Amino acid sequence: MELFEEFVLAYLTKDKHVFVNPQYSIRDEVSGGEWSCPDFLVLNFKDKKVSVVEVSTGYDLKNLVEKVNNREIHWFNKLKKQLVRSGVIDNESHWDFAIQVFIRKERDKFFRQTIHSHDRVEVMSLEDLGFPW
Repeated sequence: MELFEEFVLAYLTKDKHVFVNPQYSIRDEVSGGEWSCPDFLVLNFKDKKVSVVEVSTGYDLKNLVEKVNNREIHWFNKLKKQLVRSGVIDNESHWDFAIQVFIRKERDKFFRQTIHSHDRVEVMSLEDLGFPW
């Protein structure tokens, strides 16, 4: 785990109602192979919210933008099935699915302008993690 991922982990675990799993492997239900591996999976049991968390210190965010724009296919659909199958969440109770992206402050404007929809997407600056919450 790189330094900025450690900062994000500290930020994510400040809420005691959450469970954080680093490098969570989302499996393909057909092949059984790894479909995707986000930096973190966050389960907020109080708010019944599942968050896929990606951390990027890079300048080129095209791949991340593509993943976020295709979040239902890239993460949410397979992830929800996997969490239900493994008994982490159930089909009857409603869980919200969201994306949390941590990027460099200088890339924030580009990222926000490039993603198709801001629905269920939270963008945070890595530089802001150095300040008290």
